[in-house]
Amino acid sequence: MSNLLYMKKRTTPLEIILTSLIFFVFTFLAFVTIADAAEADDVTATVTVQNVAMTLSNNTVAYGTMSIGTTQDTTSATGTGEHTYASNIGNVQQDFNIKGANSTGGVGWTIADNTGAIDIYAHHVCTVDCEGTPTWNPLAIGYTLLAADVAAETGTTPVFDLRISVPESVTDYVQNSVVVTVQTVAG
Repeated sequence: MSNLLYMKKRTTPLEIILTSLIFFVFTFLAFVTIADAAEADDVTATVTVQNVAMTLSNNTVAYGTMSIGTTQDTTSATGTGEHTYASNIGNVQQDFNIKGANSTGGVGWTIADNTGAIDIYAHHVCTVDCEGTPTWNPLAIGYTLLAADVAAETGTTPVFDLRISVPESVTDYVQNSVVVTVQTVAG
């Protein structure tokens, strides 16, 4: 009986093969995991926040005292010489839009394409050949395109002139303020 306690178990060839196979599989998996963990790289991403901004060189026009039914503009040739320059000071290409408004002061005037009725006035904008043969486009309560695809920070400054036609008949004879709004949107 004492000999049985000291008997050594023999390892079969199948057990040797299986043990060796398990050892190689675990060694391979450990190597692959270590190798994958050792390989890393970064991606550097940059971002710039879009800045849509503009400035006007002249935001006050003084048409002065005008007679009923007359017209005054801001060109140098026939008017006050108060051109307005719109500059893209943002970092993206932009479109500039423009709109008129009803006047304030006294009874106030209503904006229209042309004058005619009592307290109806017209306000127009010119963007092409304003000093030569201008094309005057009527302003309205809603926005219309003033300049398209104005490049960012390049010094490109669309110039425009304004022309007002006061009513042919008014309810009162007080100063009226007419506002023209220029808007910029990403182009």
